[in-house]
Order: sequence, then structure tokens, then C-alpha cells
Amino acid sequence: MRKHFILFGLLLIQFIVAMDVTILNTTAPVVVEELGGMHLYGWVFAIYTLISTVLVPIFGKFSDRFGRKKIFLISIIVFLLFSLMCGLASSMEQLIIYRALKGVGAGGINALTIVIASDLLGVEKRAKFQGHLSVVWGIAAFSAPVIGSLIVEYFHWKWIFFVNVPFGVAALLAV
Repeated sequence: MRKHFILFGLLLIQFIVAMDVTILNTTAPVVVEELGGMHLYGWVFAIYTLISTVLVPIFGKFSDRFGRKKIFLISIIVFLLFSLMCGLASSMEQLIIYRALKGVGAGGINALTIVIASDLLGVEKRAKFQGHLSVVWGIAAFSAPVIGSLIVEYFHWKWIFFVNVPFGVAALLAV
């Protein structure tokens, strides 16, 4: 039963990361309009993706050295902390810096979700979990732009970042 909670937590935090990657697709123009800095528009996306991608193998090595659970939990906390900070950003420069630091957490989450699932599951069940991860990313790719648009329309753009926190805390507790 404990293993199921952990796997649920892994899928939930991956869903949050997947949503985060795509939710700005429809909401970034509103964010840029309020914060200014259209010349920095591309950096909001690029810095997050670049840092999270580059750090995947580094987090894999850190988890071998310092323990998977510790590094994974730190990654989630960093991701959630800087989700909150992104929502509090008052300039494009701040948003870009916070997105970069959030990308650090995302890199750890992306690397260790697979590693932890591989540690928990036998070879025959790993492919099924990979399928679940693919479904999570597919649902996020479809739903994030819609959810982001609704948040911007009925609330405020800052909530596209704040909404990560309660779900991230739930994932943190599950893991």
C-alpha cells in the first residue's frame, strides 16, 4: 500500500511539472503585458527548460551519492518555493530568475521520478509506469493551456504559479 502512495505522489508531482511546462503557452502574453519586458519574453520559457534539462544527469548522480529520497524531497521543495516566488514576481527579470531556480527543482523531479519508480518496481512493471507518465504528460499538454486561460480570465495570472503549491504539498506528503 505504501508503494502505491509513493507512485501516486510521483505521478502527481510529474503532472504539476508537466502543467508548469505548458501552462505559460497561453498565459505568457498576459504576464508580459503586466510585468513589461517583451524583449525578455523568450527567456521565461527557455531558462526553465534549459536548466531543468541540463540538471537531470547531475541530480541522478546526486541521488546516487546522497540518497534518492533526500534529493527528491529537496527538489520538490525548491520547485514549490520558486513556484510561489514566480507568482510574487514584480518584474520580468525577477520572473526569469525565479523560473531558472524553479527549473532546478524540475530537473531533480524529472530525473528522480524515473529512478525512484525503477527502484520500487520490478522490470515487468516499469513499462506500465512509463505509460502512466506518458498519460500524465498528455493530459497536462491538453489541459494546461485551457486551465491557464481560465485562471487568467477569472482570477489573476499569479495563480498559474500559486496553484502548484497545494498539489505539490500533497505530492510531497505522498512521497
